[in-house]
Amino acid sequence: MEHVKYGIFDLFVFVIPGAFFLFSGYYIESFDLWHPASMLRRSFFSEPIPLFQGLILVAIAYVAGFILSALGNFGLKGYALITRQKTGKGEDKAKKYVMVRHFSKANLNYIEMWNMLKNLSATLAASVILLSIYFLLKFDSFTWLHFATGFLLFLFLLNRASVYHRWAIGDLNAADQNLTELRKSPPL
Repeated sequence: MEHVKYGIFDLFVFVIPGAFFLFSGYYIESFDLWHPASMLRRSFFSEPIPLFQGLILVAIAYVAGFILSALGNFGLKGYALITRQKTGKGEDKAKKYVMVRHFSKANLNYIEMWNMLKNLSATLAASVILLSIYFLLKFDSFTWLHFATGFLLFLFLLNRASVYHRWAIGDLNAADQNLTELRKSPPL
């Protein structure tokens, strides 16, 4: 079951945002966005994809998502600095994770769910801002107003990532505090 959990994490954090970014870039480069019917007629998915090519696409999407995740988490750290949010010390969090991982698997599942949503939001934020920049450079009709919309979506996604991060840290701290109190209490 452990392998499935991390497979789902990889799917949501790396593969899906990476595929979104790659396919969006492909459509921006290849098609006329002002005539969507032509995009659907000549779609990438109009013919079946051989298994090997599909696996290669998943691998490329994974790598792209991994890079975007690093960029998104870097953006999230910048967002935390600008909004003056505390992220906690890494050593303290690592010790707490060890305790929660060992003694409270149920709490760890919730914490990892918040971390998955945080990383998904941050990765999508990186995708949105990079695609907005690409749109701005590619199309003359793409105005600064359109770019501002992409930038606002970028900020919204970073805000959501920040909220999920706070929830993960809050759950981690609460679980660690409960475990500490349980260890201190006398046995029955």
